[in-house]
Formats: sequence, C-alpha cells, structure tokens
Amino acid sequence: MLLRSPHLDAILSLGPALCQSIQHLESGDSDTGRGNKITDQAVTKLAAALPNLLRVSLSGATRLSDKSLLVFFTHCPDLRHISIGGNDRVSGSVKGPALNALREQPNLSKKPDTLRLANQPEYNQKFNTAIKKVSAARKKLAIQVGCTGRGGLGVNTYIAGKMKDGHQALGGPGGFSRRMVEMWQADPQF
Repeated sequence: MLLRSPHLDAILSLGPALCQSIQHLESGDSDTGRGNKITDQAVTKLAAALPNLLRVSLSGATRLSDKSLLVFFTHCPDLRHISIGGNDRVSGSVKGPALNALREQPNLSKKPDTLRLANQPEYNQKFNTAIKKVSAARKKLAIQVGCTGRGGLGVNTYIAGKMKDGHQALGGPGGFSRRMVEMWQADPQF
C-alpha cells in the first residue's frame, strides 16, 4: 500500500486497540519511486500509534531522514526489521546520526536484527563511518546498504563490523539467507 495522508488518517482512526495489534507495515516501491510522499512527520504519528510493529518496510521513501529511524527505534521497542529505502533515481535522506545514536545508546531499540538502508547516500563518508561503527557495536545486527537499481552495485551486508559482499539483500542470490544470519548470530565464529 502506498501511504498518503488519507491512508495515515485511516490507520490512526482505527483506534488504539486495533493500531496496537498491527505488527507489519509496508509501503512504496523503489523501482517506480512510489512512496516518496511519506514524511518524517507522518512516520512520527505512525510509530506512536503502532508501538507493536515487528517489521516496517518503506521503499521509495526519499524524504525520510534519520528522524524517522530514531522515531522507530524509540516508539517501537519490539521492531526486528527496519527497511527505509530511496529509489533507483533519487537517494534517500538517511545520513547517519540515527545510527550513531543506536551505537551510543545500548538501551535504544534492543531487538532489531536487520536494518536495511538501500538507495541512501552510501558514498557519503559520515554515513559509511556510522554504518561500520554501529555494526561493530551491535554485533547481532545485520545492516544492509547499497543500490538496488539496474546500474547499482548491489547490496552489501555488515555483520559484527565486517562487510559481507552480496548482490542482493538477505535471502537474495549472492546475499545471505535468513538461516545464515541466524547461524552467525548464534556463533559469530561461523
């Protein structure tokens, strides 16, 4: 579903009981750029209303910044998978401060096992440094970064501070399967 203001209002109008039962949220498409209308302000409202999210995937979300990541880390304590992606033609706006906060604050969002930041400004040195540092600090967190477009270089996964090459994200050809990540998390010497 592509989230727009009427959709957001519809979700919020479901009431607290139903909102609190929502565990998965997906929106957008990185190939078409659909999803570029969602803003940090909308994510702030969503995260506050959907505290029991386990998985969120917002593709084509070029307007979302570190503020959205921080809001998810803060308001959705059980979140296991976070994916915020730009699109094939326009990079997203996540630049690294939220990753620094995740590294510096061990009590912030203890449960994520996958953080996917595709089509972000990956060639920005501060962003790359933040990725490497949070990966080293959160050894069980698989962080996926890279370009998914036709001319992109693929997606790389960082686990325990080390980059693991892979053309696709977890489960994709050349990437890591969910089982491989589970084995790595159980035994980092794997």
